[in-house]
Amino acid sequence: MSRIPKKYIESHWLIFACQGIIGLVMGLFVVLTDITNVSTLITMVAVTIALFGLTEIINIIMRQKRGHGWNATLFMALLDLGVAISIGFLRDEDYTTHIIILAAYTIIRGVFALFIGLRALTNPTDKFIWTVSGTLSAILGFVILADQGKSDVMFIQIFGIYLMILGLTTLIYSVHSKNQLLDAPASDKK
Repeated sequence: MSRIPKKYIESHWLIFACQGIIGLVMGLFVVLTDITNVSTLITMVAVTIALFGLTEIINIIMRQKRGHGWNATLFMALLDLGVAISIGFLRDEDYTTHIIILAAYTIIRGVFALFIGLRALTNPTDKFIWTVSGTLSAILGFVILADQGKSDVMFIQIFGIYLMILGLTTLIYSVHSKNQLLDAPASDKK
């Protein structure tokens, strides 16, 4: 097993578990709901993304207390909260506005996950999880963009699929990280 920075895992596995649960539950709800009111669904999506941002703020606080860097976490918190506020305020706009915002958000998060998977991680399992998540996210972002309002809620359901994939891969990552924490030698506890 490659040596991993235990401080990194300690400050992240629970945050990722929370985000994974939020993404998976809300993604399933958005995909399986009978609600067809776009404004209602957009509000639910805005709340979900705001919850992602709030967990990132908690992560910043945890990382700062432990003396860890938090620039990437701040970027994600600002992105999440900015998108949540934008689509919340614009929930009654036309579909094109929602499609562009959600597609851009999904693509940016996908590219960010790809970057982390390819450049920032050393563990092969972690690299695989983040690379798969990033690739699927970016693809779904372009699928959302291609929808162009052909149906009332299809682009939101595609975003729900994105949330499910993000939630599932994030949960897998959190479990894997927690297992690495448990398996890490005592010398890595510092």
